[in-house]
Amino acid sequence: MYFAKTPKACSAFKKLMGNTWASFLHGNGIPNTECPLLQGVFKGPGFDLLLFEKTNLPQSFFYGTYKLHMYYSRSNEIFGCQVYIIEIKRR
Repeated sequence: MYFAKTPKACSAFKKLMGNTWASFLHGNGIPNTECPLLQGVFKGPGFDLLLFEKTNLPQSFFYGTYKLHMYYSRSNEIFGCQVYIIEIKRR
């Protein structure tokens, strides 16, 4: 298991997404590309998964299923979370 704590998650994710940041956000229906992101409910048209090939993310992963937990906290109190399950398959 790997844990990473990032105090400025938006800025860290923006750095990982690199030049694809704006396209990724617009594809998720988020009009503002500045950190911190504004709160709200967003409905997006989707985005091209090929954008991930142009990010600063690692370009190779071990095949398998990954589970990502994201917790939002302030003053050591959790006020929100998200869980993503990502499956990496061989092409």
